[in-house]
Amino acid sequence: MMNKNYIKHCSILIMVCTTLAFAQIELNFTNAGATGQNGPTQTQINTASDGTTLDDDVTINTQGIQEWTVPATGTYTFEVYGAQGGRSYLYNTTTWHDGGKGAKAVADFSLTQGDVLKIMVGQQGVEYARADRGAGGGGGSFVVLSSGTTLLMAAGGGGGGGGYA
Repeated sequence: MMNKNYIKHCSILIMVCTTLAFAQIELNFTNAGATGQNGPTQTQINTASDGTTLDDDVTINTQGIQEWTVPATGTYTFEVYGAQGGRSYLYNTTTWHDGGKGAKAVADFSLTQGDVLKIMVGQQGVEYARADRGAGGGGGSFVVLSSGTTLLMAAGGGGGGGGYA
C-alpha cells in the first residue's frame, strides 16, 4: 500500500512480480529531494537510492531524467504520482492553504529485458509566503521508453494553493 507521504512528495513505484520466485519487488523512484525547476542530479540520485533496491541502477544523462534498464522480461505494475502543488497563506491570515494533490495512474506493462525507461518524477510546487498570490503547481511525472516516442504513463501535478479562501 502506498504511503500518503509519497503522494505529497511524489514518486513512481514499479512493482515486479517474478514468476519463478513468486515474490514482489518494489522499485521506488523519487525526485531525490530536488527542488525548483530542475530535477535531480546523479549525485542526488546516488544518495537517495543508496541501500535500496535501486542502488547503482539509475543513471542521469540529462538532469532530471532517470534512466533505468529493465532487468528481466515480464509484467511490471506502475503507480505514477504527480506532485502536490505548493502552499500559500490564506488572505489576511497566517493559515497555510495546501496545494492540490497530484494525480495517480496505475497500469501493467509487459517489458523486455534490456528495455531502457526514462523516468521523470515531478517536484512539489514552490510555496509562496504572501497571501495575495497563489503558489506554484506541482510537476507531472512521466515514464517513457528510451526511444522517446512511446509514453507509457503520465500523472499530472496538483494546482498551487491560492491566496484567497
